[in-house]
Amino acid sequence: MLRLALGLGNIGNERVLRLVAFASMTPEQTAAVYDQIAQHWDCPDFDLQYGIRQHERALQFASTAGHALDIGCGSSGRIIDLLLRRGFEVEGLDFSVEMLRRARAHHPQVRFHRADICAWQLPRRYDFIFPRGTVFGTFHFRGSWTCCARSRAACMHAAS
Repeated sequence: MLRLALGLGNIGNERVLRLVAFASMTPEQTAAVYDQIAQHWDCPDFDLQYGIRQHERALQFASTAGHALDIGCGSSGRIIDLLLRRGFEVEGLDFSVEMLRRARAHHPQVRFHRADICAWQLPRRYDFIFPRGTVFGTFHFRGSWTCCARSRAACMHAAS
């Protein structure tokens, strides 16, 4: 199976973020890659509005605020900020130690979980789950369809 991840590279003198394909990467290896690039999403040059419109659209389907889970929460906290503004009690999930360190610095009041979504058991029922990176390209290489199905099932369970 092929696993997609983000990586930093150079084009000329410019440092850029690019999508990189890795074969047979473990979750730990993927987390190590994200540990190295966590600062990309947590710097003054990052557009904090990136992805917000899609989340706002998804939130139109949430009937009320309640408990929310940001899967692949990353380091910037922009989605957590949006969910908090909408009145949700938010938890974040990521497998990268550095992403979580930065996320906790931005939101010390939020509960964070370090886990591989494909092996993690939901500790509670959530009213809104958005598995951003988990579903849109960063699958666990052994059982990616299972992971996708579990994430989708969790979302569907939360909506019922």
